[in-house]
Amino acid sequence: MGLPRSLLARTFLWVAALVLVTNAAWIMIFRLADTEPRARALAQFSASAVNLVRAALLSADPGLRPALLQELSDQEGIRLLPRDPHDQITPLPADGFIATAQEQTRLLLGPETRLSLKVNNEAGLWISFAMAPAEPDEFWLILPLDRAERRIPWPWLGWGALAAVLALVVAWLIASRISRPLRRMAQAARQVGLGNTPPPLPEEGPEELTSLAGAFNRMSRDLAHHEKERAEILAGISH
Repeated sequence: MGLPRSLLARTFLWVAALVLVTNAAWIMIFRLADTEPRARALAQFSASAVNLVRAALLSADPGLRPALLQELSDQEGIRLLPRDPHDQITPLPADGFIATAQEQTRLLLGPETRLSLKVNNEAGLWISFAMAPAEPDEFWLILPLDRAERRIPWPWLGWGALAAVLALVVAWLIASRISRPLRRMAQAARQVGLGNTPPPLPEEGPEELTSLAGAFNRMSRDLAHHEKERAEILAGISH
């Protein structure tokens, strides 16, 4: 199955393909440009949360730490668990937004820091850290998973879709403005082929189409004039 035969359909399809490819490229460029800033923001938030919790626990009375952790959980959705060597840690993808965030977090908290989106089959943004450099015990700081989710920029996508629709509408109008005079010319050419004299074509639109319509009208008038002269000559001979 090949391309449509009409100029209108072919022109519209080519322009539509160009618009779709351009929008796809724009989305890819946006995703690539958005990865680094969002990953850096997540890393800064994660490091700030770890440093805040660590400082609060170290400065708080040991007897008040459970109440402090409960308040953090209730107010901010932050939980703290001891890290166990037998924890089943789901590894992060080798590349992408969250992998970039882990690299940025390690620059802020140290190379031993590890991020995961699931530990022991429990989803969340898990961040490992030690309470103090001299202490061997490590902990997991668990943040709500929505902190690590990459939100879809619906307003931007909406504007992009609107621009694509407007571009397709304009493409259809342009293609129809070109094909309509050609269709009228084809109909007039068929009338000439049948020996009829079609009404003059409107000489309007782009310069090329105007010139073509004018040339066709002159040809049609010349043919009609020659046909009239031929009829008069034949009539004169017959008499």
